Amino acid sequence: MKQFFILLGLALFCISCENENDATPIVISINNGSVSQTVKAGEKIPYEIEAYSVQANLNHFTVSSFSVEEGEKILIDSALNAPKINYDLIYQAPEFSGDSVSVTLKITATDTKNNTQQFKCTVTVIQGLIFLPEMTGIVLYSGSSGRPNALSLSNPSNVFLKQLADSADIDIYDYENTDYYSTQLSREWRTNTDVTFAKVNNLNYSLLTASSLKSIYASLIQQKYVDAITANDIIVLGKDNQAAGVIQIIQVTDDEGSQNDCYLFNIKLIH
Repeated sequence: MKQFFILLGLALFCISCENENDATPIVISINNGSVSQTVKAGEKIPYEIEAYSVQANLNHFTVSSFSVEEGEKILIDSALNAPKINYDLIYQAPEFSGDSVSVTLKITATDTKNNTQQFKCTVTVIQGLIFLPEMTGIVLYSGSSGRPNALSLSNPSNVFLKQLADSADIDIYDYENTDYYSTQLSREWRTNTDVTFAKVNNLNYSLLTASSLKSIYASLIQQKYVDAITANDIIVLGKDNQAAGVIQIIQVTDDEGSQNDCYLFNIKLIH
């Protein structure tokens, strides 16, 4: 009987050791929401992520997304040295061309003992039109006026004097032919950066979305200038070899002299 208790004790000890060794060294959990959700494009989903290691400090934490339309995108890539991390992620569902696209969010944590754990969530994004945000009533003056005649797409409502600005900030400016003096508005825009222009007056400006503008941009011949600018023109903008935004010309003023010559327009940008 004594031998039986010894053997039983050894068996329990072995089982206990096996369970401890098989325990997951890193634990990742979502403290709110669901691991599988269906949302409309543009919706924001909050995730309260918790990750910790039971054996060592965490030293790397990443969150990535994958879809057939966007491929893999790194959302968070953080180095750390702590046993635990709590991270509040706000994921905004992208706008896709497909009616329903599945996105996999992958959370990965690694510790200093090279243990790695992953946790995956699935977001099904259904098509919903996201109209581009618009800035209205922007005034760009003639290059000959001595008034603000240039802008940067990073803040297009803040127009400035081209002559006083850093060349790298001048995405759009009103062209002035310095070979001769003229008080007539040039009606031509140029750039000092990699911005491109294409006039496409048959676009429905009010209904443009990010995806539709990207699709239109891909079929256009872009140039480093746009000329013969008149009211009601629609000008598609590119930057970094991709669609950047679109401008709707509201009014062009070309009075006697040049001081008040200007363009009044609205602009929508892809962010």
